[in-house]
Amino acid sequence: MQNISFTSRIRPVSSSAFQDATTCFMSSVNFPWAHYLTVKRTSAFTKGIKDCCAGGITNGKDVVLFHLCPDSNENKVFSDIETTLERFIDFDNDKLQGILVGSKSYFRKSRKLYSNMEKFMQKHNIPYSTFKNKALGETDIMYKTENDEWLITNNYIQKFIKKNVYNVKKIIEKSFRKTNVSNNDELVA
Repeated sequence: MQNISFTSRIRPVSSSAFQDATTCFMSSVNFPWAHYLTVKRTSAFTKGIKDCCAGGITNGKDVVLFHLCPDSNENKVFSDIETTLERFIDFDNDKLQGILVGSKSYFRKSRKLYSNMEKFMQKHNIPYSTFKNKALGETDIMYKTENDEWLITNNYIQKFIKKNVYNVKKIIEKSFRKTNVSNNDELVA
């Protein structure tokens, strides 16, 4: 996985732009946010990421999208989550990369689930970007294959866009508790 020569774009958008983008998509991961609801599609989205761990793994042609609630009985055994994800992913593909969003620092189950997902990415040598939520609010994400792009929104991003702030790095850093953008990803306006 050392010679990855492509970059996924990560674009913070307003909630209305996100809503417009999702109106034509049927593929989504919704409540009860359990591992068995993981989808593999060319494009997909999920909403309402609070203390959950959500994200996706893409090869640039499709995405494996998940949204995992730390309080769900179906998500208590991490090996079950791994098995579900491994069914969808070709680990021989050297173009895999991922994104993780969520986790509330004050919930132990939330931190543990997010940490386990980070270990999963590392175990399989998947480069990934992280966006840990602040105490309040929720985040929505969407992956669009046609331009290898993640759309991301939350109330903090919405406020910056309304104030006409266009520094994407500043928007992302101020909209999440902790972020790390992979060298294989690019923040775009």
